[in-house]
Amino acid sequence: MSEIDPAWIHAATVHAPIVLLPIATVCALLSFFLASSSLRRTAFVLLLLGFVSAIVAKETGEQTAHHVKEGAIDAHNIVVQERIPELIADGKILRTHALLAEWTRNLYGGLFFAEAALLFLNSPRSDRWRRGWTLSPRLERGVRVVWTAGALLGIALIVVLSHYGGIMVYQYGVGVAR
Repeated sequence: MSEIDPAWIHAATVHAPIVLLPIATVCALLSFFLASSSLRRTAFVLLLLGFVSAIVAKETGEQTAHHVKEGAIDAHNIVVQERIPELIADGKILRTHALLAEWTRNLYGGLFFAEAALLFLNSPRSDRWRRGWTLSPRLERGVRVVWTAGALLGIALIVVLSHYGGIMVYQYGVGVAR
């Protein structure tokens, strides 16, 4: 059985967080203004799926980078290393892309866990575990403001991260057959 090309897996998985995380942010923001619990639950599920897919995309991206640096062949049996010497020799684009991916994954992971905590602390279903303790409305608003700023920063990170990924694919041909 042949090994599956990590560049193909990365290309197949990377689009999920690019789509899911900004949509989760928009749903969360709308739920703040419309006071909609169904929008908030939708945002939470999308945030979970986006965070998990960001983990997968980051891991497959690291595997792809390792294979490229080792001179592995891609799915089309083309030696990748000879096609992108500028990219790998200095590695600035690849390192920047990887760093932005790590920041994005970590930021949205923090946002996911913060949202999970807020949902737990405000849900009537969790009363027996909280023993009557809840967040004050003022503290919740403060957390929401910080959450919103983080989520908007996350969208900016996704845009820049995607730009660097696009440079590698469209300018240097990483993972693209001749």
